[in-house]
Formats: sequence, C-alpha cells, structure tokens
Amino acid sequence: MRNAIVHAYVDLDFERVANAVPLAIKDYGGYVDAVTRFLAERRRHEDRAE
Repeated sequence: MRNAIVHAYVDLDFERVANAVPLAIKDYGGYVDAVTRFLAERRRHEDRAE
C-alpha cells in the first residue's frame, strides 16, 4: 500500500486507507518482534559458522 500511496500508482480510496491505519499500527509491534527474532537467530547461525 505504501508504494501506491507514495507513487500514486492507483486512485486511492482514502476512507479505506484511513480504516487500515489502526490495524497497521496494532500489528506493527508484532512485526518488529518477528524481525528482531529473525535477525537474532541469523546472527547466532553466522556466529556458529565462524
């Protein structure tokens, strides 16, 4: 959705965008946690390979 908004690829339904924002905010913390866990696990694998 970000690219559509920033680059105006499509006509936007601003009500739909506004309705999506609370959900995105609610889910963002879980996304950050998942990325953090992934990066920590990746680092552990890289450390073992050395």
